[in-house]
Amino acid sequence: MQPVSMSETAVIAADDDRVNSFALQKYAERLGCPITLAGDGQELLELMKRRPYQLVLMDIEMPRMDGVEATRRIRAGEGGEANRAVPVIAMTAHSSGDFTKKLRDAGMDGFLGKPIVFEDFANLVARYANLEGGGIPVLDRGKALSRVGGDSAHLRGLEGIFLEDVPRRMEELMGAMGRGDVEGVRRAAHSVKGASLAIGAERCAGAASALEAAAAAGESARIRGLFDRMERELDFVIRAITPPEGNAR
Repeated sequence: MQPVSMSETAVIAADDDRVNSFALQKYAERLGCPITLAGDGQELLELMKRRPYQLVLMDIEMPRMDGVEATRRIRAGEGGEANRAVPVIAMTAHSSGDFTKKLRDAGMDGFLGKPIVFEDFANLVARYANLEGGGIPVLDRGKALSRVGGDSAHLRGLEGIFLEDVPRRMEELMGAMGRGDVEGVRRAAHSVKGASLAIGAERCAGAASALEAAAAAGESARIRGLFDRMERELDFVIRAITPPEGNAR
């Protein structure tokens, strides 16, 4: 399976709770990841027959058809042959051994705890949908928080600075590329790498590091492609850390 971008990743979720569905919709919008919402297992199966999906998020207790029965039917091909082996993740607050065994036996692949938080959703999509970056999440806020002693306000401040500085950093990079200034490309890429590591954007840091190395080696022919990759990763990061409209940091 070849890696795909967030915009090419199709996720479908079944949940009869409108609050949960609203949260999933907003999280997906922040990642630039298309999501289809169904109100129960029966509606989910009908929607799945229309196209292939990379990931299914499944509530357990729903009217008409619950998540366990819907998963069994997906595995039987009733959600379309192309979706028979799609990863199915249970959305549940229950974690007992017997309960999780029941879900595994039905064909579920993993679990997403409720209430669902953005970091868990983003990491799950990156892990199961085979995104660019080999399964590394867009953001690892746990690692970033550890670097600032667990101070979430400090981390939010770093994210705000990152958002303010991105346009300038990209202008510097594009200007250096236009001039054929590989040392300027190297310096700007190094700066992006450091800023990305500070907020836990490991994938973006990796892309910037590859660009920095190519520029340092004078490999001009590779710079454009590596720049494009870094630009895509930056877009994922910006979507992930930009506050929802109307909310202050």
